[in-house]
Amino acid sequence: MDFYCSLKDGTEVKEYYHGHGYAAIHIGQPIGQRIAVRKCGFGAFSTAWLCYNVERQKFTVLKILRADCTPDLISAELRVVKRIQAEMKVNYAHRGCNRILEILHNGRLHTDYYNGLAFDEFGPRNSTHYFIESEAMGGNLRCLMRMSPNQKLSVNSSWRILNQVFEGVGFLYKRGLIHCDLKPENILFSMRDQDAAKIIREMMENRYKLDTYRTTYDRSSPRDPSQLDAIFTQLLSVLPESENRKFDLDEFIAHPLFNVKITDLGTVVKARADVSYELGTFPYRPPESLLQCPITPTFDCWSMGIVALELITGKVLVNFSREAIPEMTDVEMKLGQLYGLARTLGAPDGRMFARSVYRDYFFHEDGTLRPNKWFTFTIDGGIIFFPSPDVRPIPQEQLPIKNYRIAEILKDIDGMTRDYINLVETCLKYKVNSRSSAAIILKKFFNS
Repeated sequence: MDFYCSLKDGTEVKEYYHGHGYAAIHIGQPIGQRIAVRKCGFGAFSTAWLCYNVERQKFTVLKILRADCTPDLISAELRVVKRIQAEMKVNYAHRGCNRILEILHNGRLHTDYYNGLAFDEFGPRNSTHYFIESEAMGGNLRCLMRMSPNQKLSVNSSWRILNQVFEGVGFLYKRGLIHCDLKPENILFSMRDQDAAKIIREMMENRYKLDTYRTTYDRSSPRDPSQLDAIFTQLLSVLPESENRKFDLDEFIAHPLFNVKITDLGTVVKARADVSYELGTFPYRPPESLLQCPITPTFDCWSMGIVALELITGKVLVNFSREAIPEMTDVEMKLGQLYGLARTLGAPDGRMFARSVYRDYFFHEDGTLRPNKWFTFTIDGGIIFFPSPDVRPIPQEQLPIKNYRIAEILKDIDGMTRDYINLVETCLKYKVNSRSSAAIILKKFFNS
């Protein structure tokens, strides 16, 4: 069981640990009233560490910005979260208020690279980093999927997760907010103290040497394992015993204490704001967002429809990128995404995107999709890439789009229910006014 297994996909660049880069934290390091346990994530601008807060007597996560980052990177998220947390004290009875990641503290961290670690080669010995401290979570939904042998979840487990996420989406919208970047990476699952104890025991058994535990900075000069043993043995003495029986993912998700929480609220916009700039992660953006129409409250519901499919199939519905043809323009890439959606959901009618100033780039006057000079779809749904705009082995008009439909994609999945199919179809409607809100979805599918 590795709650942070997504760290196996890549690692942070070692050279980014310098006086103006990542904070060079190491296992067992005291950080104020906290003890650093292990690295649990990283991004372009920050690293995240699972810590034990001695003062609070609970596990927390420190998200530490690079030294060359200003607090502006987290200020938007902090404003939203603090507003939500203030309202949570008043609306604590709302079920969705517990579906937003709680921020416990924020401030500045002054790091001092000591204990003989060879850090001087990267610059100054001291640096200042802004950080936010949140409640500890076990990882994101991507990690949860990877903990399954087939890289996907059962229908029952996915259904429980979707229920909780929609509660959070509904709570945000009731506060007049739209998240605009819901995806597996921004949905975290809970971690109990006994789970943390198991993580620590596994670290001790592996002598702290797995690369996923440490920063790339710390690997050439690891601390003496016996020193770390003393630190973590003392910590384990105040934690409950971890369970030794075989880990069962469905049982873990079905546990009454299992919770998921929405994080990364830096992209949140007000529901009534007439915002049309691009937000969100490409495969999870609704079609009106691709055309830069004003953002609507059902933006998040479309994203969750894509997530719902991914949880049980292990694959995102469409992710048309320019990796195959780097010369492809943004418009051509978005058009490819629309063609990919058309294979499953039917071709969108361009006339429904009247508020987009870019509509004519994607659609003919009669509302049909324009052709793309770089690719076309085969009859069985595959994609043919052309080596250049002038090489056309088959006329595009002879290759009609084959509509697979959501029901056909899901019908052979074990335990599939009509409700699950209906929920996905309800979320993935092209027409914004036909797409259900989180409140309607909760009432219709989850009786809440």
